[in-house]
Amino acid sequence: MRVCVKCFAFLSAFTLFFVCNVFAEASTSRDSVMNLFVHDYRESNFLDSLSDLEKYDPSEMVRQDIDDVRSLRISMMNALEHDDIDSLKKLVEAAEAFEKSSSTIVIHDGEKLLLKYFLGDFESLCNLDFVSHYNNWYEHIYGAFHQALYNKMHEELKSGKLEEKLESIKNESDRNFAFIVLNGYFCNKEKTSALIEERKYKLKNRKQLEYLVDTYWRKDVLDSSRAASYSVGASYTVMLGNVSKKVDNAFGLYAGSGAIIDNYYLEFSINGHVGDNSVRDSLYFFNVGIEANFGYVFLNQKDTRFSGYLTTGVGVNTFSFKGDNSKEKKKSDWPTQVYPSFGGGFAFDFFPIGSFEKRAGLRFRAGVKNIFSGKTVHASGVRLYTSIEFVGSLGMHKSIKFDYPNTER
Repeated sequence: MRVCVKCFAFLSAFTLFFVCNVFAEASTSRDSVMNLFVHDYRESNFLDSLSDLEKYDPSEMVRQDIDDVRSLRISMMNALEHDDIDSLKKLVEAAEAFEKSSSTIVIHDGEKLLLKYFLGDFESLCNLDFVSHYNNWYEHIYGAFHQALYNKMHEELKSGKLEEKLESIKNESDRNFAFIVLNGYFCNKEKTSALIEERKYKLKNRKQLEYLVDTYWRKDVLDSSRAASYSVGASYTVMLGNVSKKVDNAFGLYAGSGAIIDNYYLEFSINGHVGDNSVRDSLYFFNVGIEANFGYVFLNQKDTRFSGYLTTGVGVNTFSFKGDNSKEKKKSDWPTQVYPSFGGGFAFDFFPIGSFEKRAGLRFRAGVKNIFSGKTVHASGVRLYTSIEFVGSLGMHKSIKFDYPNTER
């Protein structure tokens, strides 16, 4: 019995000693991580911006975390600027260990990817899963270390060292994949797209190529069969039929705005003319049309464009003041006629200025439309119209799909 009691006491003491040691080790693990090489670079004139970092997770951050993160980032920045790769590697390991025990991010996604280059871990740069996860870059929030990393990599790119160092990657597809990804941090999508096009036959890994296309590919060309246009000018209308006996020919205005898509033409226009009439010769006869022109472009060259169209819309005519005679003020018995308008015409555009993308010139238009004036001048007919307008045209672009070579999937 005494032996059992002694054994139980011994086991209890041993268990208590083991538990205390475990908790002591856990409480000091993060402190020991922070002691790794941080002291070598604590004295620095380069301070990281913490304004955005402090906002990351205020509910869980404490001031000690912020100070530790700042120390690590300053230390990594100095190691990078002094090309102290051994210390940089250990600092990165310390930062990764710190992140595991804290909710605070020390190294952001894009920074992790670029650091792999400086640490010589080219295998990660060729790994599609790693790149797709960490290939993010936000210049506006990460401060001095972020900028130092960006500047250092930019120097490597401009000097040719980047491509020279990547030559150690034996696989041609991996080598070009890593090069384009790192270039993507410094080139716009147009330049990166050109680089992908240039090296697509060297990117034999189809999944790598598809990722680059999905992430960076942006290419479009001017489509001569698509354009937006606008015009405004003066018109002249000739009345035919019964209406010509009661309404004189008249000058007016014509304005339109439309688009050409695959050479099909759609224009919305407003036009009007004011002239004398024999029914109420003390008043002007006023007609306005709000219409849509549907047509097709038969000829489209750099300097000229010719199209034909059908017209449908709404026409309105009434009377308007003529002079300052007080007797001719508007009366309640002035009638107004609303009627469906239809017809057709042709438009010829001459562009002495510009090219397909942006051009300007003159539009010569001619057509025929109905006119109904039963309530106003008690007559109907058709009207021939011509116009000379200033016209501007803006070309549209279309996206080009990437032409994949025959590569392995």
